[in-house]
Amino acid sequence: MPPQRHPSGVNPTRAIAHLASHEAWVDQSGAPFHETLHRATGIVTAVIESQISFTTTCLDGILTCRP
Repeated sequence: MPPQRHPSGVNPTRAIAHLASHEAWVDQSGAPFHETLHRATGIVTAVIESQISFTTTCLDGILTCRP
């Protein structure tokens, strides 16, 4: 399957895949997972468009996605 591209041409797939990996425990938070993921896609895309990269940090390490 080819990577998903946002209508602007930016490819947020790797960053969103990382966020989506948390679906297994999202029920514990009570957050609407799919709506949150959709909003995150827009945010990640906007950051990539303006900064050419997107970095997310967590307690286990850092993920930096670049085109």
